[in-house]
Amino acid sequence: MQIVVRVVAIATILTALVSLSPASPAVAAGVVGDGTAGSCVESALDTALAGGGPVIFNCGAGPVTINLTSEKVIATDTQIDGGGMITLDGQDQTRLFSVNDSIALELSNITLTGGNAIGSTDTRNGGAIYNNGGTLTLINATVSSSSATSTNTNNTGNGGGIYTLGGVVTISGSTLSGNSASGSLSQTGHGGALYNNGGAVTLTDSTVSGNTADREGGGINTGGTLDVTGSTFSGNTSILSGGAIYTRVSGSTSVEDSTVSGNTARSGGGIYSTSATTAVLTNVNILNNMAVGVNAVSQPVGSGGGIVGGGTGATLSIIDSTVDGNSANLQGGGIFNNNNGTITITTSTISDNSADDGTSAVFEEDGGAIHNDERGTITITRSTLSGNTAGDDGGGIFSSKRGAISITNSTLSGNTAGDDGGGIYSEAGTTTQRGSVTIEHGTLSDNSAGGIGGGIRREIFSTVEFQNTIIANSTTGA
Repeated sequence: MQIVVRVVAIATILTALVSLSPASPAVAAGVVGDGTAGSCVESALDTALAGGGPVIFNCGAGPVTINLTSEKVIATDTQIDGGGMITLDGQDQTRLFSVNDSIALELSNITLTGGNAIGSTDTRNGGAIYNNGGTLTLINATVSSSSATSTNTNNTGNGGGIYTLGGVVTISGSTLSGNSASGSLSQTGHGGALYNNGGAVTLTDSTVSGNTADREGGGINTGGTLDVTGSTFSGNTSILSGGAIYTRVSGSTSVEDSTVSGNTARSGGGIYSTSATTAVLTNVNILNNMAVGVNAVSQPVGSGGGIVGGGTGATLSIIDSTVDGNSANLQGGGIFNNNNGTITITTSTISDNSADDGTSAVFEEDGGAIHNDERGTITITRSTLSGNTAGDDGGGIFSSKRGAISITNSTLSGNTAGDDGGGIYSEAGTTTQRGSVTIEHGTLSDNSAGGIGGGIRREIFSTVEFQNTIIANSTTGA
C-alpha cells in the first residue's frame, strides 16, 4: 500500500510539473480560414504570415480566390501551401510577394495572378514576386497575368512574373503564363515571365507560355545561370530578341530534354545568346519559331528563326537536338551565328527551316538552315541539314566572308536556294579576308539553286575544301 501511495504521489508531482511547463511555441500563425470560403480573406493571410513557417488554408471544399491589396514582404523563412485550391490575386494593383535577402519563401500548389509592380517601393520590377537575394521555390505553382511596367526610367519594368536580384530561384512542375514586361528604354521591358539579375535559376518539368516582353526575353531574360530540364517554352513573344530565352553578357544557360516552340522575336525567335555567354542545348526541340520584323522604313530585319548565337566570346553547343520548321524573314531560318561567335552542332537535325520574307524584295534572304556571319566559326559533326530554303543564297548554309565552317560526317540534302548555292554558299572575300568551308566524309545530295551551284557556290576569294565527300543530283536554273 505504501508503494502504491508513493507511485500516485510521484505521478501527481509529474502532472503538476507538466502543467506548470511553458507551452510549446506555435509553428507559424499557420492556418488561413476556419473552414469556410468567406473566412479566407487578406487579413487572415496577413495573420498567418506574421510568424513565418508553414502556412496552409482551411477554406472549405471548393477553390477560393483571395484578393490582395498590398504586397506581402517575407522577412522570415516561410512555406505556403495552397493545396491546389487557392488563388492569390493582386487585381492588377499590387505585387504579391517580395522576399528579403537571405530569406526563403516556398510556394506550392498555389496560383498567383494579377500581380503588378506599379507603386512598389523598389524599381517596379517583378510583377508577382520580387526576390531580393533570397531563396525562392515554386512547386506545382502558377504565376500568371502579372506585369512589370517601366516608369520611363532604366532598370524598371523587368520581370513581368518574377524578378530575382541575385539569390536562388527553383521552379518545378509549375507554369509561368501570360505575364508581361513593358518599357521603351534600353534597360526596361525585359523578361516577360522572369528576369534573372545575377542569380541562379533552375526550371524543371515546367511550362513558360504566352508571356511578352517589349525588349528582350519574352519568356526569360537571364544574366546569371539558368538551368532548364524537361520543360516547354511556347507562344512567348519579344519585340526585339529572344522570344523564349535571352541570355545576356556573362550569362550561362543550359537547356536539356525540353521543347522551344512557336515563339516569336525580331532576332532569335526561340533562343538568343549574346556576347560573352555560354549556352548548351542538349536533346532540345526548337520548332516553328519565327524571327520576323521590319525597320523604320519597312525593310525586313528578322534573323535566326530558331536560334541566334554568337558575338565576341560567346559559345553555343547544340547536341542531339532538332531545329525544325523555324523561319526568318531575312537571314538564318534555323540558326544565325553572330560576328565572332562559336557554334558547335553535334548529332543534330536542322530541317525545313526558311529564310524568306515571301516577297521579291531586294533584301538578302540567306541561309535557310544556317547563316554564319563575319568571323563566325561553326563546327558541324554527324548531323543532317535537309529541306531548308532561302529566298536568295545558301539554301542549307550561308557563310559570310571571314567566316569558317567545318563539316564532318554530315549530310546536306534537299535544300533549295532561290539564287545561288542550294546546299552551301560561301561569300566572296578579299585577298586578305577569306572565308572557308571544309567538308570531310560528307554527302551533298538533291540540293537545288535557281541560279548557280545547286550543291555548292563558291565566290571569289573564298575557300571550299572537301575530302571523301559525295556531291550528287544537284540542280540549277542557270
